[in-house]
Amino acid sequence: MSLTATATIDAPVETVVAAFADRGFQEYAGNAAGGSLEDFRLDGESAGAFTVVITRAVSEEKIPDIARTMVRGRLLLTQEERWQAPAADGRRTADVAIGFGSLPLRVSGTETLAPAGENTTTLTITGEVTSSIPFLGGRIAALAQPAIAKAVQLQADAVARWLREH
Repeated sequence: MSLTATATIDAPVETVVAAFADRGFQEYAGNAAGGSLEDFRLDGESAGAFTVVITRAVSEEKIPDIARTMVRGRLLLTQEERWQAPAADGRRTADVAIGFGSLPLRVSGTETLAPAGENTTTLTITGEVTSSIPFLGGRIAALAQPAIAKAVQLQADAVARWLREH
């Protein structure tokens, strides 16, 4: 199932991407979403091409009902972002893959941070939500899509708050 989600962040692209590559921000964002940061790995520096791998734990009460029957206790989400170096216009693009622990659900796509004025960034996620469960996979992917779109807005809100506070 196709996914497109967009949010606006009141900060320049280079500031937002530096936050995304910061362990402190990832801890803050995990806590703000009701989860916790379990692992953080950064390869490279945010000024150029880099990769960040984030593993978050999501508590059982934050897991949607349809998925809760397949998960016992908390769910570990692993998100890998492979960021390219800045484009000439300041845009940053990453290939993104998100795995949902033992759930047969996957998100893959592209994350883009684009300048939208001097101190504003547009965050856009485009991709596919897939589930490999026979007969139910499409329904599960369809139900996951709004939750993922909400997560994009939560991330945008979290980075804006974190940047104001730090």
